[in-house]
Amino acid sequence: MVLSMAQTNQAMFCLVTDRPEVAHQLEKMSRLKELLSTNQDELRAKQREDWLRWVSQYRKRLVKECNGTREVCTIEEERIRVMDSTNPRVVLRNYIAQNAIQAAENGDFSEVRRVLKVLENPFSAQPESELPGGPKTFGERDEKGMEKDKEGRKDEGRTAGNQKWCPI
Repeated sequence: MVLSMAQTNQAMFCLVTDRPEVAHQLEKMSRLKELLSTNQDELRAKQREDWLRWVSQYRKRLVKECNGTREVCTIEEERIRVMDSTNPRVVLRNYIAQNAIQAAENGDFSEVRRVLKVLENPFSAQPESELPGGPKTFGERDEKGMEKDKEGRKDEGRTAGNQKWCPI
């Protein structure tokens, strides 16, 4: 659309090109054209350069953070605190919502209340809301590498009816 406007109506194109959305779209089109004309070897080389540049910048940032003024443990604790305050511990998944909806349709609103309670504080750990065998509890493995629960039974895929844990 933008290209056809540039070709057919120069005056109108000049009026809209200073808008940020149009400039962003033109930039994306330019990058797409560049990407489509790049072969695999050139793409790998560019990705490698980008990756090395990022690693270099990240190392400089770490050196700046660890400038000898604080202990590594303090820095790590601060990083964890920032990550925990930014990244939610709980994210609602469709199957969890669907299970709660189905239970509510059958007259049982306890699952809806439980999901709502957990989602009210998505950034905090809520061990009372996690069922045994959840993602933080790692079971033993048998000789074939199959995970076993506390009773020694193999985890062979759980359905909604026999599910031992729920990530909410």
